[in-house]
Amino acid sequence: MKLVMHVQETPILTVLRQERVELQLRHERAEQTISQLTPTIVRLTAELDRVTVERDFLSAATTTPIETPPEPPIPAPIPTPGGVEVALTAGKEKNEDDDYWATIAFGKPQYPWHSETTAQPTFPEARNTL
Repeated sequence: MKLVMHVQETPILTVLRQERVELQLRHERAEQTISQLTPTIVRLTAELDRVTVERDFLSAATTTPIETPPEPPIPAPIPTPGGVEVALTAGKEKNEDDDYWATIAFGKPQYPWHSETTAQPTFPEARNTL
């Protein structure tokens, strides 16, 4: 013998069934949205990993000090007979300033009274007041 229970439909039961149907629909839409977004999430995660690796590489490259070779020692000055010390100039390259200074003429300054055509300035005689 089978026992069958009959439940009387009440307004609360009707509301609960409607809510259950709504929740099932929301769940299906959420699953659909998740399945659509999954490829985008995977792609963006891979891009983030790539960018993170690049950032770490560049950060390590810029913070690692670059070792420069030591400069050769400067040769000691050679004493000369006059007591003046002159540095070794063997192998010295021509300096850019050498060309500039070679073009300048260091002559005697010319003042107006040095000219042949201009008369020498005259000064009044000084009086001896003693």
